[in-house]
Amino acid sequence: MLNAFSDIEAQRIQSVHVQKSKQEIKESLDSVNLGFEKFFNSLFTGVTIDISSEISVLNTMLSNDGLQQNDFDHDE
Repeated sequence: MLNAFSDIEAQRIQSVHVQKSKQEIKESLDSVNLGFEKFFNSLFTGVTIDISSEISVLNTMLSNDGLQQNDFDHDE
């Protein structure tokens, strides 16, 4: 599609048919980009959930041991 777009874009005459073809290619590429973006985000969904869980557990453990920053404020 990109090669076709490049070839069409290089033409000196830009008829209605050529402009329509260029628009269709642009819209198709937008759909492909959106699909890749959703796929990319889905790859990291599990990772981000795991990281958030680990941070939550760490904060709970630190708080239980009195090692959180706000726990130090009470000792002053």
